[in-house]
Amino acid sequence: MGNSWWIAVASLGAAVSVWAPAAQAVECSLSPVSLSQLTNGCTISDKLFGNFTATVGRTDVSGDLSLSSIAGLGPLREGFSLGLPLTLPATISADVPLLVGYSVTVLNPAYAITDIHLGITGSTTGTVTETVMSGLDLLATLHVGSNPLGGSFGNTADAFFSGVDSIAVLKEITNADVFSNGGQVTQEVSQSRVPEPASLSLLALGIAGAAMARRRKRVTPPDH
Repeated sequence: MGNSWWIAVASLGAAVSVWAPAAQAVECSLSPVSLSQLTNGCTISDKLFGNFTATVGRTDVSGDLSLSSIAGLGPLREGFSLGLPLTLPATISADVPLLVGYSVTVLNPAYAITDIHLGITGSTTGTVTETVMSGLDLLATLHVGSNPLGGSFGNTADAFFSGVDSIAVLKEITNADVFSNGGQVTQEVSQSRVPEPASLSLLALGIAGAAMARRRKRVTPPDH
């Protein structure tokens, strides 16, 4: 991975920490909207998607990529599709990939993000590599499309992790063919309810009780 990748990761992580309030965001549309228009991000249900960036080398291409929300995923799963309505003003390759970054934040404190799903709907020529981070912690790395070492990663990839309230996502796309013939890069994010303190206490008591019972069973002498 080149310096541009690390710079993008660092910039995205810094942006997440100073993210604008959700009140300034718009609702993500089912119709394609340019990333450059989502200055304050957009919301789908209780998730805020923001800090959008899209670059090829030093060229900003956020005005060339579009985003549209995916309907019908259920109450605890939201997602969107990235499309390329027109050609990019810069050529992308494995050496100079298209880098797309953004953040995802859960607005309801009773829930946490627990898994993420990457997909492509068009050509599998080229590779899409996705890095998912929470703060400085690397949560997952996903791959779809062609494998540079031969074969294919497939059209979908999934990652599951411990619940977090926000993540930073960076996509590295090495070939514009993934957008050919209306192809899109899809992203879905799921969440789970955060256990309440009382539930956690009961769980801890249950584990402690089970451990004590096993200990007593081991030290109880057999009946004669």
